[in-house]
Amino acid sequence: PDYVRALRALSAALNVGTVALIAATGWRLARNHGPGVAAWVGLLAALPWAVGPRVVGTGNLALMDPLIFPTVALALFLAVVSIQDDSAPAACGSLLAVIAAIYLKYLAVYALWLPFCAVAVLVWRRRWRVLPWIVGMGVVSATTAGWLVFVHRALELDNRESEAFYQDGLANMLSLTRN
Repeated sequence: PDYVRALRALSAALNVGTVALIAATGWRLARNHGPGVAAWVGLLAALPWAVGPRVVGTGNLALMDPLIFPTVALALFLAVVSIQDDSAPAACGSLLAVIAAIYLKYLAVYALWLPFCAVAVLVWRRRWRVLPWIVGMGVVSATTAGWLVFVHRALELDNRESEAFYQDGLANMLSLTRN
């Protein structure tokens, strides 16, 4: 059907965007070594993603994953920008990208370490001059988590993530083998 073809095209476009974000992250990390080295590092960083299959380990097509991958790649890119440019707005953007990933699939909570690392570096460098940004990020985090839990009632849904949460608690979300 046409909608399957459209979904495949959308998934391919999202995967191309993910590859571009990973390449841009690699380029950012190596840009001090010259444009040629940065281009190679970006290419080598994105290559495994570009050629890897988009099927989860169980063999099932993960429908929400093509939406999660670019949001987590964006969170990584913005965390790197935040650390390299000493930018609190980029750290906030990283957090917003992670929140989007969590809203798409609850188990993406592990990606919160990306903005956390950026904020930790900012606090170490700028001390408490970033406090207004930290407070703002805390308010956004609490508001979105509160809405997800209390208004949307995500923990009461009849889906695999909710059932896994009730059986394993946070262990499933924080499992290194799972994530």
